[in-house]
Amino acid sequence: MAANNHFLLTLNRACAIGVLALALGAIHAAVVPLPFSAAEVVKPQPPAPPAPPLQGQTPTFNPPPPAPSAPGLLINLPQLQQLMAQEPVQFVDARSAADFATSSIPGAVHLSPDMFAGNLPPAALALDRSLPVVIYCSGGTCESSHLVAIRLGQLGLTRLHVYEDGFDGWRNAGLPIQSTPGVPQ
Repeated sequence: MAANNHFLLTLNRACAIGVLALALGAIHAAVVPLPFSAAEVVKPQPPAPPAPPLQGQTPTFNPPPPAPSAPGLLINLPQLQQLMAQEPVQFVDARSAADFATSSIPGAVHLSPDMFAGNLPPAALALDRSLPVVIYCSGGTCESSHLVAIRLGQLGLTRLHVYEDGFDGWRNAGLPIQSTPGVPQ
């Protein structure tokens, strides 16, 4: 019976210490302010801008898998022409290297989705972030322009547009194209 009383006494002391610890913790939390406000806990922070590449080093690009839809705005030919009338536009040709070598929209740079595996393509780094970027492929069901738009969005470019009619729509509209001499179209 003495052992039983000793056990109960020890149990009572342990409970009293636990209750005392909880009370002291509650008092401490009420008196000492938290090192941050509730607004800071809820407020999302903007992502940090990408760091510039180090001199003499080639930056690498290991993006997350592409999202199901591309950032930016899907535009048609009249919308593209209106945009071009307002300010200079940078064109990105997302078709294959062979198609780009044959013909392209004048001034376009070549950036196909496969060029983003490993090292960042220099043409992607050279794009002017202050100007709109219009990405095109063959048009119709071609997804390359959408994939390149996603990759460029992951690099922080925000003024992205996917030209829905693609190179074929541009050429069929009778707009100027840049051809490589001696290469059949």
